[in-house]
Amino acid sequence: MQLLKNMTPRERVILAITVCVGLGTLLYLGLLEGMIQKYGEISENLATAHSLYEAQKELLKEGERVDREYEEFYAMIPSGREGKRPERVFTEEIQNLCSSREIPLPVVGQKKTLKIDGAPGFSYLILPIPSPGISAPLPRLYDLLADLQSRGFMIRSLQIDATGQDESAQMSLDVAQIVRDEEIEAKTAPKK
Repeated sequence: MQLLKNMTPRERVILAITVCVGLGTLLYLGLLEGMIQKYGEISENLATAHSLYEAQKELLKEGERVDREYEEFYAMIPSGREGKRPERVFTEEIQNLCSSREIPLPVVGQKKTLKIDGAPGFSYLILPIPSPGISAPLPRLYDLLADLQSRGFMIRSLQIDATGQDESAQMSLDVAQIVRDEEIEAKTAPKK
């Protein structure tokens, strides 16, 4: 304290300024610079997180759209009606389509199932209509094929042979439909 009393007012001002500048420098270097850098890092991280958030939000919207489409698709897949086996329902639908087009009912071969890769829980149910298949005029056969497609049936193979008489032809084909595996298993499981 004696030192301060021996100083002139000018020396005291210089000392005060030096102490203030020194403390300011120490404060800046020790605290403020770190805080400013941390603020910059946090701002960058926040900007990155915000862009990631926006991307995830878009992905979530896309996921919700895919979920809706899946539910619509799942609802489209016919289920066994009145406790009937899926292949029986499928055969009846094909016979009903033939009847509606005044086409003689075809003989349906042995059904086959084929697992769908990438779609667990679903299989193709394939019903072959072997040769001689369906005999009818070509326009009716064309309309039948259009009806099958509009009902969501898939034509796995198709052969049309002209009979040489008027507009008639014979058609043999394999028709497929997507079914739920649990329905096939439930309808084909032995009863206890």
